[in-house]
Amino acid sequence: MVSSNGPVGVTFRNNVFAGAPAGSPIADTHNTYDHNLYARTPGIPAGDTGAVRADPLFVTPDDVRLRAGSPALGAGLRVQDGGTRDFFGNPVPDPPNIGADQGPGK
Repeated sequence: MVSSNGPVGVTFRNNVFAGAPAGSPIADTHNTYDHNLYARTPGIPAGDTGAVRADPLFVTPDDVRLRAGSPALGAGLRVQDGGTRDFFGNPVPDPPNIGADQGPGK
């Protein structure tokens, strides 16, 4: 991934970056990364002090809900005014999960 989001950049927080099976580098010195999970990405962007490097344990490759025991469960950082429900309609816990699924794990 190479990103350039304007003159001041953006912050990527509580995201899952899952690379291709052979690995996918993140070449980005412009943006800020915080509390993300990295799978199959060589290296972690500098400054992501809350980074998790692991398999996110998705239900399937096409189903991004988290399985029980996922390292993403409860590993996120609360985002002020970040919303109260996730993509699937689950309430956002405190602390939140990393990724789109805020449920307890399948």
